[in-house]
Amino acid sequence: MSASQIPITVALKATPSFPACSYDPKKDPPPVPDLWAARDISAAQGTLEVSLLERISEGRMGVAYSANVISATTNDSDTTNTLPESVCLKFTKPLYSRSLAREAWFYEQLAECQGTSIAQYYGFFSSTFSEQTNTPELLVPWRDLEHPRDPNEDEKHLSWSPVLSPDCLIDDQPSPLYFWDTRNFKRDSLWNTWHFSTQDPTISVLALELLGERCSEQWENFWVEPREGVKCVSSSCVFFASSCHG
Repeated sequence: MSASQIPITVALKATPSFPACSYDPKKDPPPVPDLWAARDISAAQGTLEVSLLERISEGRMGVAYSANVISATTNDSDTTNTLPESVCLKFTKPLYSRSLAREAWFYEQLAECQGTSIAQYYGFFSSTFSEQTNTPELLVPWRDLEHPRDPNEDEKHLSWSPVLSPDCLIDDQPSPLYFWDTRNFKRDSLWNTWHFSTQDPTISVLALELLGERCSEQWENFWVEPREGVKCVSSSCVFFASSCHG
């Protein structure tokens, strides 16, 4: 849906996440394991079609929406019945696709905790405006979003960041004393030198499990047991596929 309430279709494809450097104060840290790499998406198959419902919340770099599952196919088979009726999509704000790609990598690294300590993660999807069949300049998830930044912080970050963007990350610092990219997983990532383009913006989305109400609204003190049926994590998302329409 566009900001003028005219329905539009946006097609996104499965995209690699953005691995981090390891942190180690030693001069000769051990190499990271194979699982440190971004998850392989070459075998991703399927299409998920969803329709946005309502905005759930907004943070520094993204905005979350609930979405209704319209259809899902995998290898030409209808798998819609295997999915919940509604899911959650976290859209990055235009400037912060690198950060969202890094968040996707953390979900991959915490795979064993999904469904218990954190929400289920189903995939990371992205595309650019130029790859769309229509013109989504008024894409609803980006409507009325502000990007408050400290100019002094921007100047400081840009002095050492490999990207000309406020979307810099702590391990962009060229400091061999702390951050180590021993296997070049970060260096070789397509996100390492990504920066926001005003001419061709990137749309990036995390697909996650749709959870319930915020826990902080259910009990006054965090050490008090929540009422039955309330989960201790407030997050949301979807189904791993090679493309995602919303």
